[in-house]
Amino acid sequence: MNKFTIILLSNILLLTSTVSFSQFNLYSGKDALKNNTTGIHNTATGHNALRSNLSGSYNIAVGPGSLYRNKSGKNNTSIGYQSMYRNTSGSENVAFGANTLNSNSTGNYNSAFGTFALGFNQTGMNNTAGGYHALMSNTTASANTAFGSFCLQSNTIGENNVALGYYSLYNNEIGNRNVALGTNTLGNNVSGNYNVASGHHSMMRNSSGSFNVAMGGQSLHHNVTGSKNIGLGYYALYKNISGLQNSSLGSNSLENNLSGDYNTATGSQSLKDNKTGNENTALGYQSLYRNTAGNKNTAIGYAAYSRGFAYGNSTAIGANSHVSASNQIRFGDEKVTSIGGKVGWSKLSDKRFKYDIRKDVPGLEFINKLEAVTYFVDNEKMLDFMGVEECRISDTTLQRESGFLAQDVEKAAKESAYDFSGVDLPASGEDSYALRYSDFTVPLVQAVQELSAENEELKARVKVLESEKEKLLQLQQEVAAIKALLNSQASN
Repeated sequence: MNKFTIILLSNILLLTSTVSFSQFNLYSGKDALKNNTTGIHNTATGHNALRSNLSGSYNIAVGPGSLYRNKSGKNNTSIGYQSMYRNTSGSENVAFGANTLNSNSTGNYNSAFGTFALGFNQTGMNNTAGGYHALMSNTTASANTAFGSFCLQSNTIGENNVALGYYSLYNNEIGNRNVALGTNTLGNNVSGNYNVASGHHSMMRNSSGSFNVAMGGQSLHHNVTGSKNIGLGYYALYKNISGLQNSSLGSNSLENNLSGDYNTATGSQSLKDNKTGNENTALGYQSLYRNTAGNKNTAIGYAAYSRGFAYGNSTAIGANSHVSASNQIRFGDEKVTSIGGKVGWSKLSDKRFKYDIRKDVPGLEFINKLEAVTYFVDNEKMLDFMGVEECRISDTTLQRESGFLAQDVEKAAKESAYDFSGVDLPASGEDSYALRYSDFTVPLVQAVQELSAENEELKARVKVLESEKEKLLQLQQEVAAIKALLNSQASN
């Protein structure tokens, strides 16, 4: 619009404007303020603008049909074709754009900016809509804030929602107290409540899930019914559908989770492949990375427990520490050379909780079958056997170790008919033999007791022999004395 046009329109407005019968009203256009009776300080510009107004005052209506049905509403500002068309008594509303607040009748304190923004609102109050079709379907709900085209478009009775960004909370109908920041955030939410989503497409497919927090692009993107989840980071909890009460911090953490519950993942790509596993805790980059269905696992450290698809109740602590079966605890990777503390490890042993107690531990029979050896450990071969590719051993310094060979110990136990707990048998195809060296104390004690018993028996036998020896010596002395006496008599 050029300067000449603006001046021309201004002159036309001035020529066609008159002061109405009810004081201090200004109108321009056919039937504008036609039925006004006592309303004052109204401004109406456009065909049928404020046509039905009776006592409403301090209103501004610009555009054909704007504030058409207003009768007693006050302090409204309506600019645009048929903006606030059906308003009757609603007051202190602001509408900018064609059909904005078109159906509002008694709602107060609403602000609408953009074509069809709050278009169907009837009695809702304290709503703010900025953008094409923003909050368009709202009817009676109050205290919603929507900025961006199509945001909260389908909302009807949901209240106290905040939507900022194109298509954010687009399908929300009855959900309350949600906050959506970013394009398509919470776009498909229908009835979910108390959700906070920030980031491009975060929680885009949520429908009824509630009490979720998603911050980061695509975070909780596929969530539908899952509730009480926290996803912080790009692609955090991306595929979650129905999982409950998961906490995910770090890009791609818990990315593939579908229905797993009560998981905690802290660190980029932690628990990344988890799908149905529950009650897992992962702390560190790629910790528990490949777990899919395992439950009650714990991993602490860089790439800790990064393998294992469905192991359960296992714990790995330390960078690159690995677990190869369920119900295991592992400390450190293959480079660790010392594990210790101020006091020794305690194994629970309370007589009150033990039953079927038997004194059937073999001692010397088992111990004598053991063969003590020294050896080197081929760490590369061990990692290959376990299928571990992420961690390679670069340190070529090897130290000869002393101990037993687990398979030999297992054989010795079987030959001794001994159900020995010191052999940790493989629990899976990726698991290896191990020995619990502390358990060797029991058969060693038994062996010492057997040797002690034999020693006591030998000592008793020696004592008897020494007594017999004393008797023999005494008898020899008596015999010698008799011989001497006989010799003496014979010489006389």
